[in-house]
Amino acid sequence: MLQPAALPQPLNDWTARPVETTGKSRSATILTPSVTSAALGSRTTLSDDDAARSSPESDFRMWVNCRRGNTLRRAGVVVKSGAQVMKTVELSHYGDPETAEVRKRELRYRTFDKRKSSNIDFDAADPKSTWFCENEEIERLLAFLHSDIARTGRYQVVDTDSPGAALLELLETNEVDARALVDALVRNCNVEQIVSLLADNDLGLSAAQSAVVRRRRELVAHLRQLVDNPASTETQIQNLIGNAYWIFGGRYVGVAERRSLTMLDQYDIPLLGSDGTLHIVELKGPSIEHLIAWHRNHWIAGPEVHRAASQAMSYLRSLDEDGLGLSKKFENELGQHYDMSRVFATVVIGHSDHHRPARAARDVVARTLRQYNAGLNRVEVITYDQLVESAERALAFENDSKNTRPPAPQPADDPWSSPDSENPWGSLPSESSSDEPPF
Repeated sequence: MLQPAALPQPLNDWTARPVETTGKSRSATILTPSVTSAALGSRTTLSDDDAARSSPESDFRMWVNCRRGNTLRRAGVVVKSGAQVMKTVELSHYGDPETAEVRKRELRYRTFDKRKSSNIDFDAADPKSTWFCENEEIERLLAFLHSDIARTGRYQVVDTDSPGAALLELLETNEVDARALVDALVRNCNVEQIVSLLADNDLGLSAAQSAVVRRRRELVAHLRQLVDNPASTETQIQNLIGNAYWIFGGRYVGVAERRSLTMLDQYDIPLLGSDGTLHIVELKGPSIEHLIAWHRNHWIAGPEVHRAASQAMSYLRSLDEDGLGLSKKFENELGQHYDMSRVFATVVIGHSDHHRPARAARDVVARTLRQYNAGLNRVEVITYDQLVESAERALAFENDSKNTRPPAPQPADDPWSSPDSENPWGSLPSESSSDEPPF
C-alpha cells in the first residue's frame, strides 16, 4: 500500500513557483497571499479578482490549508475553470492532531456552478455535484489512471516499491532462473507461509509433491550407489540416511531427538511411529564376510548376523526394564513423548551380492535370513539391497499406477435377457388377468 508522504509544516504565505513534472515543465502556481490568507482561515474562496490576476500560465492552480481540528492537511487543485462551472479536486488527511498520525485519507471531486455566484466557496456544503474515495480506494484509482487495461478482469494493486512489484517485473522478463528465484524466496520469506500458499492451490500442491518425490528418489539412488560399493562404511550410510525415516516404510513419521535413551546404549536410528512408538534401527556395514554359511547340510546366518541381532536384543531388554520410568521422565522433564513398551528393532546388515558364496544363488540369502527371522522375537534382520529395493518400490507408485492399472471390467451378458425383449417364460394364459393365481 502506498504510504502518504510526511506532512509539511504549515506556511504563513505562498508565492508562485513552477513545478517540474516528468518529461515536461508545467506551471503549477500557488495562489497569491490574499487567497492563501483566506485558505488559512475558516473558509477557502476564490473570487473573480483572483482569477483575473492569474495569467494563462497559472490555470493549474493549487491551495493548501493548515491543520484544523482532526484535519491534518488539505490540498486542492482547480482542474477546470470554465465559463459556467469550476471543477476541483481535494486531498485531505485526517488523524490525531497531537501525534500527526494519519488515520484516513479522502480524495474528493467537486463541481461548482459559477452562474449562481461570482465567488467560489470551496467549503460549500451543496456544490453542483460531488464524489469522493478514501484510503485504499485512492490507490486503486491511481492504478487505473496509470495503467493500460487490456481486458475485463479482477486486478490487484501492487506498490511499485514493494518486493511483490520487483518479483512481477522479474517474471515478466522471462529471464528468471527458477532455482535462483526459489532460493531467494526461501532466504528472505517465511518458508512455512510459502508452503501453505502452495498447498492451497491444486497445481502448487501437485508441484510440491512432485518435488518431494524427486528429491527422495535422488537420495535413494545415491544410497543404492553407496551400498553397492563394498568399500562403503556404516558411517557413510548413516550420514546419508540421516533423518530420512521414510526409507524404512510408511509406518514412521520421524526420528527421535535423542539417540541415547538408556544409560548404556546409543542407537543408530531411533524411529518414531505415528503414535509415538519407538523402533530401533541398528546399522552395520554393507560388506560382511560370511553373511550366510553352509553348516551341516543347511544354509544358516553367519556369526556377524547373530552378533548384530544379539546387540539389538540387548537394546530391547534395557528398554523393557527401564522404559516405563524413562518414558515418564522424558515426558515430564523434556516434553518428549516416547512409547517404550515392547519396542521392536530392525538390523540392516550386509548385501546379497557382497561375499556371497559361489554355490549360493541370490535368493538363497533372502531365504536364509527369512528363516533366521522366524526364530527371533521383535527383531528383524534385512540386507541393504532389500532396504533400497523396498524404498524404490514405494517411490515408483506413480509409474506403477499408470502402467499396471487393470482394464475396466466389461459388463457381462445377462443370461436372463431375451433378444426379442419378450418374457422368457412365455406369455401367461388369459386367465392370469383374473384375480386368481395361475397355479
